[in-house]
Amino acid sequence: MFIVLGIGGIVLNWKTGICSIATILLIYLVQRRIALKFYLLAILLIILISASTYFFDVDFIETLLTTVFLSSLFFVKSLLQKQKDRDPFEIFYLDEKSLTCLAIKQHEYKGYVLDPKSYLKKYPTKNINSFTIKGKNLLLSVGDEIVRPKELTAENIKEIALFVETNLPHLLNNENGYNKNVESENKLYLFRILIFSPVLILSFCIFYFADNGKNQSLTLLLISLMIILPIIIYKVIKR
Repeated sequence: MFIVLGIGGIVLNWKTGICSIATILLIYLVQRRIALKFYLLAILLIILISASTYFFDVDFIETLLTTVFLSSLFFVKSLLQKQKDRDPFEIFYLDEKSLTCLAIKQHEYKGYVLDPKSYLKKYPTKNINSFTIKGKNLLLSVGDEIVRPKELTAENIKEIALFVETNLPHLLNNENGYNKNVESENKLYLFRILIFSPVLILSFCIFYFADNGKNQSLTLLLISLMIILPIIIYKVIKR
């Protein structure tokens, strides 16, 4: 469906299609070299599309949607192949020495869909501060982060809780360790929002106040601010 919509965008406006394809290729090349996190990729995407509206006089929203839809072409083939080749494997293992589970970060979702097995991560049991059960989810406080094991059923979680209660009772629902890590995680999310928000706000400014990039001087100013403000915010927060 997404691919069809992306191709439709090219058919309706070839200039938009070329800008979208160029944007995807640039992001792909950057990602291969630097491996940016998801929110930084989003910022780069907005900046590139804003630049397209300035230099090539294309519609911002149309280019954004076409780019998003076309990007699905880059991993559909890999996804189908991985689905064929996928073998069953153990998704969770715990003993007194280590814990192995499927765990991902926000920017790793696409890779996880393509190849879940490569996201089996191992943690020393001594680094785990808490096994916390919230509803149907198991949350692990490991070091200073919250790990959310994937693909666990309610029965799996019951078995894990029983093992922890028997062998590591001091770690089961240890609220102190859990709350400390949740606070750190919330600060990280706030940090990302503060960095990304100027880009989002300024992109709307280009669309509404710069006449969708047709007011070239204002558009250029706003694109410059898109690049400068996140850097300033980052440095201020990191002080």
